[in-house]
Amino acid sequence: MKKNVQAIVLCSGGLDSLLACAILIRQGVAVTALHFDMGLGAAVLARRFGIDVSPHPVGARVALLGAVFRPVPLAPDYLPVLLHPPHGYGSAMNPCIDCHAYMFRTAKHIMDSEGFDFVATGEVIGQRPMSQMRDKLDIVARDSLLGDKLLRPLSAKLLQPTAPERDGIIDRNALYDIEGRARDRQMALAEEFGLTDYPTPAGGCLLTDEPFARRLKEYIAHTPEEAISLDDVSLLSFGRHFRIGKAKLVIGRNALENSVLEHFAKGRVLLTPEYRRGPSGVLCGEGMAEGSTIRDALSVIAFYSKEERTELPITVRVGDTMTSMSLSQEDSERGRSFANING
Repeated sequence: MKKNVQAIVLCSGGLDSLLACAILIRQGVAVTALHFDMGLGAAVLARRFGIDVSPHPVGARVALLGAVFRPVPLAPDYLPVLLHPPHGYGSAMNPCIDCHAYMFRTAKHIMDSEGFDFVATGEVIGQRPMSQMRDKLDIVARDSLLGDKLLRPLSAKLLQPTAPERDGIIDRNALYDIEGRARDRQMALAEEFGLTDYPTPAGGCLLTDEPFARRLKEYIAHTPEEAISLDDVSLLSFGRHFRIGKAKLVIGRNALENSVLEHFAKGRVLLTPEYRRGPSGVLCGEGMAEGSTIRDALSVIAFYSKEERTELPITVRVGDTMTSMSLSQEDSERGRSFANING
């Protein structure tokens, strides 16, 4: 066996990817767990912006196994994958095959430039209909350009031997032949490896979530493609959402979401109540800086405020310009109408 074998494992933090790390570490492989930060969800964004400084949950899990944790944010070149996936979407807005190929290409670039021996994943044959049927696994290996340097330790014995197996740096006999949607064998393996902290199996990416998919489709329908950004997609993943004319308003549902929203002020309109007991808001899209749009957005914030809904001072920041506006009871009632229409 070659000494100092190094591998990249694409690690979501779910049970299967953690097991892939553990299986390789048991064979003496130095594992770097590559975790893609999709930028979806307030908790994920809070960590990105330094609002939540607690240890990354995936990082903490892989550290216990003895792997190196390496988070990677999505780059702007991911947008074409999301908007125009050659292999289409799953049940929602999930371009799973093309998304996997994109991530694996990124991993290949790191492998080639930094001297890793191969790339591995926790994929299991037949577990997910969109991306983990045998033919789909072959497509991802081909489109990612990884070919036979892509190892799937949990199902390896059901697949053709890969380069690390043929070259003798991985013992094929110590790999597995798991397939299908049942998780009994994985859970037994977790117990064997002493893995106790892992998410409930069968979770999924937010792109597979139907309510989020509706938000994304609505956003795409109202936004010229050249104006679409990953930041706007991130904004769709939390908060309450309202269509005001051609603009989109996002307001926070709690203190954490309010804090996250403030990091999206650049290039948008930030609405921040001075009384701090109501939601903050961000306007984006066409017409976001128009006075009537801002006024309507403020009326929504007033409606959702926990304070008295008359004469509420709210700071409005448009670029570097900041003004303060107060709202009447009539404004608050207009906010109710927006809430009814959008809710």
